[in-house]
Amino acid sequence: MWPNDRGEFLAELDATDESYIRKKLTLGGYMGWQVNAVERWLAQRADARAEEHASKQLLLARGTAFWNRTRAIATVVGIAVTAAWHWWPKN
Repeated sequence: MWPNDRGEFLAELDATDESYIRKKLTLGGYMGWQVNAVERWLAQRADARAEEHASKQLLLARGTAFWNRTRAIATVVGIAVTAAWHWWPKN
C-alpha cells in the first residue's frame, strides 16, 4: 500500500534505510509524485551530509591551526629562555 499523504511518505522515508530507498528508486519502485519526493529527499540528505562534513573539516582545521600556533609560541619562548640563560651575565 502506497501512502498518499506526503508527510506520511516522508516519515516513512526517514524511518527506512537510505541504501534500500536508493535501490528501490533505481528499480522503479516509486511512482508518480513519489519519485520526485524521493529524489528531493535524497538530495537533501546528501546536502546535509556535505554540510556536516564541511563543518567537521573546519573544526579540524581550526584545531590544527591552534596547536601549530601553540607549538610555534612554545618554541620561540624556549629559544628566548635558552638564549637569556646562555648570555645572561653571571656573577
